[in-house]
Amino acid sequence: MAATLANGGFCPITGERVLNPEAVQNTLSLMHSCGMYDFSGQFAFHVGLPAKSGVSGGILLVVPNVMGIMCWSPPLDKLGNSVRGIQFCTDLVQLCNFHNYDNLRHFAKKLDPRREGGDQRQQQNLEPLDYTSLQKELALTDKLWKKVCPAETDEDSSTTVVYRMESVAERN
Repeated sequence: MAATLANGGFCPITGERVLNPEAVQNTLSLMHSCGMYDFSGQFAFHVGLPAKSGVSGGILLVVPNVMGIMCWSPPLDKLGNSVRGIQFCTDLVQLCNFHNYDNLRHFAKKLDPRREGGDQRQQQNLEPLDYTSLQKELALTDKLWKKVCPAETDEDSSTTVVYRMESVAERN
């Protein structure tokens, strides 16, 4: 769903329009203004992207015209949002210029995966939206992203992959 919203209502898998433009605009506006419960204002200020959290520990994040991300990590803060999910979203916009108001004056200080070459900071070690490089850049070395496949899903035929972030300490 996040990818469909990011893609303007077109399913990125089938290419079929599944949401009309007005529904996408309204949904993203609501997600941006109130999708993170009582933390919505702070999230809009610091992250600047539409998101929706759930009490199960999930955060659905939309980077319009780029991608949709689903984070799932159950430890919640006092406002009912995923602690690690919020940290991931914050780290992502500190690395990439995805915040709505980043780069208004074109001072390139962050990675722009939308541009050819990706990195505007003169570092050529990152590929645009390369997961492994992004993980290293976000300093998630003390975390483990575990691939989670629902039992009823045949991983080979599914285009949906879910990752769960866990502390390395939790594994041992």
